[in-house]
Amino acid sequence: MATLPRGLKNNNPGNLVHSAGGKLLPPYTGEVRPPKDSRFRTFSSMPYGYRAMFVLLKTYNKRGLDTIEKIINTWAPPVENATSTYIDTVEKNTGISRYTKLNINDQVSYKKIVAAISKVENGIPARIQELEAGLYLYNNPGTAPAPTPGTPPNFLPIIGLAILYFFFN
Repeated sequence: MATLPRGLKNNNPGNLVHSAGGKLLPPYTGEVRPPKDSRFRTFSSMPYGYRAMFVLLKTYNKRGLDTIEKIINTWAPPVENATSTYIDTVEKNTGISRYTKLNINDQVSYKKIVAAISKVENGIPARIQELEAGLYLYNNPGTAPAPTPGTPPNFLPIIGLAILYFFFN
């Protein structure tokens, strides 16, 4: 039986670390604390892991990391990764040149980059529905993840209200 890659076990498709210099970094929305993994963040669901990737990429963009080459050199530094191969793979999978300056508002390009990073980090393609749910969370702070197509609606709150109505009337 094949085991899930670490990033997928942690609902962290980008394998974001939870500490730097021995200090725990501030949590992202949807992050599980205390950390369950010795190095990488754990999220309550995959959409929250994807949301964190979008948030981090926005932070990178504000710091001038606005090309695939600059992003991946920071995301997967050469001291612990085959960074040039990683850049080649993201460039190939997205169809975006490593030198193209990215606009943070171009969500189509950033979706491609997030999907490509997830594939490199986990060895399997990203589930686009989960990635899009993460983008929804990123674009709509403070909301619950958008339901995945095919997921039955949760009628428990409605049933609870009906019971309360029946009980008090």
